[in-house]
Amino acid sequence: MTCLAASIKPRNMWQVGKLCQSSGPDVAGKSIVALAEIVKTSSVVAGLNELNSRYGTRSDGEMAAGLIQAVSVNIVNDVDTLVEIWGRVVDAINVPLYEEWEKDTKIALDHVKDRLKYIRLDENGPKLGEISTRSLYGGDCVKLRYGILAATFDGFRINNCHSIPAHVGVAMLDAARLVNPDLYVCTELFTGSEEMDLLFLQRLGINSLVREAGNAWDPKEFSRVIVDVPIIGSMDRVCSTSMEELDPAKGPARPCIVSPLNGSVPHALMYDLTHDNESYLDKRSAEHALSVVGIVTFGYCAVASVKGFDDLYPKLLNLV
Repeated sequence: MTCLAASIKPRNMWQVGKLCQSSGPDVAGKSIVALAEIVKTSSVVAGLNELNSRYGTRSDGEMAAGLIQAVSVNIVNDVDTLVEIWGRVVDAINVPLYEEWEKDTKIALDHVKDRLKYIRLDENGPKLGEISTRSLYGGDCVKLRYGILAATFDGFRINNCHSIPAHVGVAMLDAARLVNPDLYVCTELFTGSEEMDLLFLQRLGINSLVREAGNAWDPKEFSRVIVDVPIIGSMDRVCSTSMEELDPAKGPARPCIVSPLNGSVPHALMYDLTHDNESYLDKRSAEHALSVVGIVTFGYCAVASVKGFDDLYPKLLNLV
Protein backbone atom coordinates (compact mmCIF):
# COMPACT_ATOMS: atom_id res chain seq x y z
CA MET A 1 0.00 0.00 0.00
CA THR A 2 2.94 2.29 0.70
CA CYS A 3 4.25 1.78 -2.84
CA LEU A 4 0.79 2.42 -4.31
CA ALA A 5 0.42 5.62 -2.30
CA ALA A 6 3.89 6.75 -3.40
CA SER A 7 2.98 6.21 -7.06
CA ILE A 8 -0.29 8.17 -6.76
CA LYS A 9 1.07 11.22 -4.93
CA PRO A 10 3.36 12.56 -7.74
CA ARG A 11 0.42 12.61 -10.15
CA ASN A 12 -0.95 15.68 -8.32
CA MET A 13 -4.56 15.10 -9.32
CA TRP A 14 -5.53 18.09 -7.20
CA GLN A 15 -4.30 20.17 -10.14
CA VAL A 16 -7.42 19.16 -12.11
CA GLY A 17 -9.28 21.85 -10.18
CA LYS A 18 -6.24 24.03 -9.48
CA LEU A 19 -6.38 27.74 -10.27
CA CYS A 20 -3.50 28.96 -12.42
CA GLN A 21 -2.17 32.44 -11.73
CA SER A 22 -3.05 34.64 -14.30
CA SER A 23 -14.73 46.26 -10.74
CA GLY A 24 -16.32 44.45 -8.02
CA PRO A 25 -16.93 44.84 -4.28
CA ASP A 26 -14.83 47.06 -2.04
CA VAL A 27 -11.76 44.96 -1.27
CA ALA A 28 -9.38 47.52 0.23
CA GLY A 29 -7.68 46.14 3.32
CA LYS A 30 -9.20 42.65 2.98
CA SER A 31 -7.22 39.65 4.22
CA ILE A 32 -5.87 37.01 1.84
CA VAL A 33 -8.52 34.51 2.95
CA ALA A 34 -11.31 37.07 2.46
CA LEU A 35 -9.95 37.91 -1.00
CA ALA A 36 -9.89 34.24 -1.92
CA GLU A 37 -13.58 33.92 -1.02
CA ILE A 38 -14.42 37.00 -3.12
CA VAL A 39 -12.48 35.65 -6.09
CA LYS A 40 -14.20 32.25 -5.89
CA THR A 41 -17.64 33.85 -6.17
CA SER A 42 -16.73 36.39 -8.85
CA SER A 43 -16.17 36.27 -12.60
CA VAL A 44 -12.41 36.56 -12.10
CA VAL A 45 -12.20 32.74 -12.10
CA ALA A 46 -13.61 30.36 -14.73
CA GLY A 47 -13.94 26.60 -14.30
CA LEU A 48 -13.48 26.38 -10.53
CA ASN A 49 -15.10 23.28 -8.94
CA GLU A 50 -16.08 21.95 -12.35
CA LEU A 51 -15.15 18.62 -13.95
CA ASN A 52 -12.18 19.81 -15.96
CA SER A 53 -8.73 19.03 -17.30
CA ARG A 54 -5.52 19.56 -15.37
CA TYR A 55 -4.95 23.32 -14.96
CA GLY A 56 -8.38 23.82 -16.56
CA THR A 57 -9.37 26.51 -14.06
CA ARG A 58 -8.24 29.93 -15.27
CA SER A 59 -8.32 33.50 -14.05
CA ASP A 60 -8.85 36.63 -16.11
CA GLY A 61 -5.50 38.45 -16.00
CA GLU A 62 -6.87 41.96 -16.34
CA MET A 63 -9.59 41.44 -13.74
CA ALA A 64 -7.12 39.81 -11.33
CA ALA A 65 -4.69 42.71 -11.74
CA GLY A 66 -7.47 45.23 -11.13
CA LEU A 67 -8.59 43.37 -8.02
CA ILE A 68 -5.13 43.25 -6.50
CA GLN A 69 -4.51 46.93 -7.28
CA ALA A 70 -7.81 47.79 -5.56
CA VAL A 71 -6.62 45.87 -2.50
CA SER A 72 -3.17 47.44 -2.38
CA VAL A 73 -3.87 51.08 -3.20
CA ASN A 74 -0.56 52.22 -1.70
CA ILE A 75 1.67 49.97 -3.83
CA VAL A 76 -0.03 50.01 -7.23
CA ASN A 77 3.32 50.59 -8.97
CA ASP A 78 5.17 47.78 -7.21
CA VAL A 79 4.52 44.99 -9.70
CA ASP A 80 6.53 42.32 -7.90
CA THR A 81 4.64 42.85 -4.65
CA LEU A 82 1.28 42.81 -6.45
CA VAL A 83 2.20 39.52 -8.15
CA GLU A 84 3.25 38.07 -4.79
CA ILE A 85 -0.10 39.05 -3.23
CA TRP A 86 -2.01 37.47 -6.11
CA GLY A 87 0.04 34.30 -5.68
CA ARG A 88 -0.98 34.12 -2.03
CA VAL A 89 -4.64 34.54 -3.00
CA VAL A 90 -4.32 31.69 -5.51
CA ASP A 91 -2.67 29.52 -2.84
CA ALA A 92 -5.58 30.21 -0.48
CA ILE A 93 -8.00 29.04 -3.18
CA ASN A 94 -5.97 25.94 -4.01
CA VAL A 95 -5.40 24.70 -0.45
CA PRO A 96 -8.95 23.27 -0.02
CA LEU A 97 -8.62 21.56 -3.42
CA TYR A 98 -5.36 19.96 -2.32
CA GLU A 99 -6.96 18.84 0.96
CA GLU A 100 -9.88 17.33 -0.98
CA TRP A 101 -7.42 15.43 -3.20
CA GLU A 102 -5.58 14.12 -0.13
CA LYS A 103 -8.89 12.96 1.37
CA ASP A 104 -10.01 11.24 -1.86
CA THR A 105 -6.63 9.53 -2.21
CA LYS A 106 -6.83 8.20 1.35
CA ILE A 107 -10.35 6.86 0.73
CA ALA A 108 -9.22 5.14 -2.49
CA LEU A 109 -6.21 3.54 -0.80
CA ASP A 110 -8.35 2.41 2.15
CA HIS A 111 -10.82 0.77 -0.24
CA VAL A 112 -8.02 -1.09 -2.05
CA LYS A 113 -6.59 -2.25 1.28
CA ASP A 114 -9.98 -3.35 2.65
CA ARG A 115 -10.86 -5.23 -0.54
CA LEU A 116 -7.55 -7.10 -0.57
CA LYS A 117 -7.89 -7.91 3.11
CA TYR A 118 -11.43 -9.26 2.62
CA ILE A 119 -10.80 -11.47 -0.42
CA ARG A 120 -7.41 -12.71 0.76
CA LEU A 121 -7.20 -12.80 4.55
CA ASP A 122 -10.52 -12.27 6.38
CA GLU A 123 -12.12 -15.27 8.07
CA ASN A 124 -15.49 -14.54 6.43
CA GLY A 125 -14.01 -13.90 2.97
CA PRO A 126 -13.22 -16.29 0.11
CA LYS A 127 -9.59 -16.64 1.32
CA LEU A 128 -7.91 -16.54 -2.07
CA GLY A 129 -4.48 -16.76 -0.48
CA GLU A 130 -1.63 -14.45 0.34
CA ILE A 131 -1.27 -11.21 -1.57
CA SER A 132 1.29 -11.49 -4.38
CA THR A 133 2.84 -8.92 -6.72
CA ARG A 134 1.25 -10.41 -9.83
CA SER A 135 -0.99 -8.06 -11.79
CA LEU A 136 -4.55 -9.38 -12.10
CA TYR A 137 -7.45 -7.77 -13.91
CA GLY A 138 -11.03 -8.53 -13.01
CA GLY A 139 -12.65 -10.43 -15.85
CA ASP A 140 -15.96 -8.64 -15.44
CA CYS A 141 -14.23 -5.23 -15.62
CA VAL A 142 -12.80 -5.64 -19.12
CA LYS A 143 -14.19 -2.93 -21.41
CA LEU A 144 -15.48 -4.72 -24.49
CA ARG A 145 -15.92 -3.56 -28.07
CA TYR A 146 -19.38 -2.12 -27.74
CA GLY A 147 -19.76 -1.44 -31.47
CA ILE A 148 -19.63 -5.18 -32.17
CA LEU A 149 -21.72 -6.25 -29.17
CA ALA A 150 -24.48 -3.75 -30.01
CA ALA A 151 -25.27 -5.80 -33.12
CA THR A 152 -26.04 -8.82 -30.88
CA PHE A 153 -27.46 -7.41 -27.65
CA ASP A 154 -30.25 -4.90 -26.98
CA GLY A 155 -28.59 -3.44 -23.92
CA PHE A 156 -25.50 -3.28 -21.71
CA ARG A 157 -24.80 -3.14 -18.01
CA ILE A 158 -21.59 -1.19 -17.39
CA ASN A 159 -19.88 -2.15 -14.15
CA ASN A 160 -17.89 0.45 -12.23
CA CYS A 161 -18.94 3.16 -14.65
CA HIS A 162 -17.59 5.79 -12.25
CA SER A 163 -14.06 4.52 -12.93
CA ILE A 164 -14.29 5.09 -16.69
CA PRO A 165 -13.11 8.50 -17.96
CA ALA A 166 -16.19 10.27 -19.31
CA HIS A 167 -14.71 10.87 -22.78
CA VAL A 168 -13.88 7.16 -23.09
CA GLY A 169 -17.41 6.12 -22.15
CA VAL A 170 -18.92 8.64 -24.57
CA ALA A 171 -16.75 7.40 -27.45
CA MET A 172 -17.56 3.72 -26.80
CA LEU A 173 -21.30 4.26 -26.45
CA ASP A 174 -21.39 6.53 -29.51
CA ALA A 175 -19.87 3.66 -31.51
CA ALA A 176 -22.44 1.25 -30.09
CA ARG A 177 -25.36 3.55 -30.88
CA LEU A 178 -24.26 3.86 -34.50
CA VAL A 179 -25.00 0.13 -34.71
CA ASN A 180 -28.09 0.14 -32.46
CA PRO A 181 -29.68 3.56 -31.87
CA ASP A 182 -32.19 2.01 -29.43
CA LEU A 183 -29.51 0.53 -27.19
CA TYR A 184 -30.50 0.32 -23.50
CA VAL A 185 -27.69 1.21 -21.12
CA CYS A 186 -27.71 0.63 -17.36
CA THR A 187 -24.72 1.42 -15.21
CA GLU A 188 -23.32 0.85 -11.75
CA LEU A 189 -22.31 4.19 -10.22
CA PHE A 190 -20.69 4.76 -6.85
CA THR A 191 -19.90 8.46 -7.06
CA GLY A 192 -21.34 9.34 -3.65
CA SER A 193 -22.93 12.43 -5.19
CA GLU A 194 -26.30 12.93 -6.84
CA GLU A 195 -24.81 15.76 -8.93
CA MET A 196 -22.03 13.49 -10.22
CA ASP A 197 -24.56 10.73 -10.98
CA LEU A 198 -26.53 13.20 -13.09
CA LEU A 199 -23.36 14.27 -14.90
CA PHE A 200 -22.68 10.67 -15.96
CA LEU A 201 -26.33 10.25 -16.96
CA GLN A 202 -26.19 13.30 -19.20
CA ARG A 203 -22.77 12.66 -20.76
CA LEU A 204 -23.28 8.96 -21.50
CA GLY A 205 -27.03 8.90 -22.11
CA ILE A 206 -27.68 6.30 -19.40
CA ASN A 207 -31.18 4.78 -19.20
CA SER A 208 -31.07 3.24 -15.73
CA LEU A 209 -28.84 3.27 -12.66
CA VAL A 210 -28.13 -0.05 -10.96
CA ARG A 211 -29.23 -0.03 -7.33
CA GLU A 212 -29.01 -2.87 -4.81
CA ALA A 213 -31.18 -3.67 -1.82
CA GLY A 214 -28.30 -5.62 -0.30
CA ASN A 215 -26.28 -2.46 0.18
CA ALA A 216 -28.62 -1.27 2.94
CA TRP A 217 -27.00 -1.93 6.32
CA ASP A 218 -30.17 -1.63 8.42
CA PRO A 219 -33.97 -1.27 8.00
CA LYS A 220 -33.81 2.53 8.13
CA GLU A 221 -31.30 2.66 5.27
CA PHE A 222 -33.36 0.13 3.29
CA SER A 223 -36.41 2.35 3.77
CA ARG A 224 -34.45 5.33 2.46
CA VAL A 225 -33.26 3.38 -0.60
CA ILE A 226 -36.68 2.16 -1.63
CA VAL A 227 -38.25 5.61 -1.24
CA ASP A 228 -35.49 7.78 -2.70
CA VAL A 229 -34.79 5.74 -5.84
CA PRO A 230 -37.91 5.80 -6.09
CA ILE A 231 -39.09 2.21 -5.81
CA ILE A 232 -42.03 2.51 -3.46
CA GLY A 233 -44.03 5.67 -2.95
CA SER A 234 -43.82 7.64 0.27
CA MET A 235 -47.06 8.92 1.80
CA ASP A 236 -45.06 11.64 3.55
CA ARG A 237 -44.04 13.08 0.21
CA VAL A 238 -47.33 12.54 -1.61
CA CYS A 239 -49.33 14.20 1.17
CA SER A 240 -46.85 16.91 2.09
CA THR A 241 -49.19 19.84 1.46
CA SER A 242 -49.11 22.90 3.65
CA MET A 243 -51.38 25.80 4.46
CA GLU A 244 -49.82 29.13 3.52
CA GLU A 245 -50.85 32.63 2.53
CA LEU A 246 -50.87 33.80 -1.07
CA ASP A 247 -49.62 37.36 -1.34
CA PRO A 248 -50.89 38.68 -4.68
CA ALA A 249 -49.56 41.80 -6.37
CA LYS A 250 -52.90 43.48 -5.73
CA GLY A 251 -55.46 42.90 -3.03
CA PRO A 252 -55.28 41.28 0.39
CA ALA A 253 -53.44 38.03 1.15
CA ARG A 254 -55.59 34.93 1.26
CA PRO A 255 -55.05 31.37 2.53
CA CYS A 256 -54.09 28.62 0.08
CA ILE A 257 -52.99 24.99 0.02
CA VAL A 258 -49.47 24.48 -1.39
CA SER A 259 -48.53 21.13 -2.94
CA PRO A 260 -44.80 20.75 -3.75
CA LEU A 261 -43.86 19.60 -7.25
CA ASN A 262 -40.84 17.34 -6.91
CA GLY A 263 -38.60 16.83 -9.91
CA SER A 264 -37.99 13.40 -11.40
CA VAL A 265 -35.06 11.20 -10.37
CA PRO A 266 -32.97 8.83 -12.52
CA HIS A 267 -34.70 5.58 -13.43
CA ALA A 268 -33.58 2.64 -11.28
CA LEU A 269 -32.80 -0.98 -12.02
CA MET A 270 -33.12 -2.46 -8.55
CA TYR A 271 -31.29 -5.68 -7.72
CA ASP A 272 -32.11 -7.76 -4.68
CA LEU A 273 -28.44 -8.82 -4.82
CA THR A 274 -25.61 -8.35 -7.34
CA HIS A 275 -22.76 -10.61 -8.39
CA ASP A 276 -20.03 -9.22 -6.13
CA ASN A 277 -21.72 -9.16 -2.71
CA GLU A 278 -22.27 -11.75 0.00
CA SER A 279 -25.52 -13.70 -0.08
CA TYR A 280 -28.21 -12.92 2.48
CA LEU A 281 -27.91 -16.41 3.94
CA ASP A 282 -24.17 -15.88 4.33
CA LYS A 283 -24.30 -12.56 6.19
CA ARG A 284 -27.85 -12.44 7.59
CA SER A 285 -30.56 -15.10 7.25
CA ALA A 286 -32.78 -16.90 4.74
CA GLU A 287 -35.81 -15.08 6.18
CA HIS A 288 -34.14 -11.76 5.42
CA ALA A 289 -33.75 -12.75 1.77
CA LEU A 290 -37.44 -13.61 1.46
CA SER A 291 -38.60 -10.31 2.95
CA VAL A 292 -36.23 -8.27 0.77
CA VAL A 293 -37.28 -9.98 -2.47
CA GLY A 294 -40.92 -9.35 -1.59
CA ILE A 295 -40.35 -5.62 -1.09
CA VAL A 296 -38.20 -5.28 -4.23
CA THR A 297 -40.81 -7.13 -6.32
CA PHE A 298 -43.43 -4.53 -5.40
CA GLY A 299 -41.13 -1.74 -6.51
CA TYR A 300 -42.16 0.86 -9.06
CA CYS A 301 -39.09 0.23 -11.23
CA ALA A 302 -37.26 -2.45 -13.18
CA VAL A 303 -36.00 -5.29 -10.98
CA ALA A 304 -33.16 -7.78 -11.35
CA SER A 305 -31.43 -10.57 -9.50
CA VAL A 306 -28.32 -12.76 -9.63
CA LYS A 307 -27.68 -16.47 -9.96
CA GLY A 308 -27.75 -18.05 -6.52
CA PHE A 309 -30.18 -15.66 -4.86
CA ASP A 310 -33.27 -17.81 -5.46
CA ASP A 311 -31.30 -20.87 -4.35
CA LEU A 312 -30.34 -19.14 -1.08
CA TYR A 313 -26.77 -20.09 -1.86
CA PRO A 314 -24.88 -19.79 1.42
CA LYS A 315 -21.52 -18.45 0.21
CA LEU A 316 -20.14 -15.56 -1.84
CA LEU A 317 -19.85 -16.38 -5.56
CA ASN A 318 -16.91 -14.07 -6.08
CA LEU A 319 -16.73 -12.95 -9.71
CA VAL A 320 -14.67 -9.82 -9.23
